[in-house]
Amino acid sequence: MCGFTVNLIDFDKLTPAQKKALLKNYKKKKADYQALIRDADRSLKGIEKALVIMQKKSAKKSAKKAKR
Repeated sequence: MCGFTVNLIDFDKLTPAQKKALLKNYKKKKADYQALIRDADRSLKGIEKALVIMQKKSAKKSAKKAKR
């Protein structure tokens, strides 16, 4: 479950330095979230690969039992 908070900001009232700091902060958050997504994607690919391997092994065992 993900939780998000929304900050309402009046950009017209921000100074250029505040705008720059805010943008930098959001870029860092974006990069952090993208890294988390990449890691999760890699993990899911690993899990999918392991499931395929286990299905193949299970099918081979079933085939051997059927021959007996």
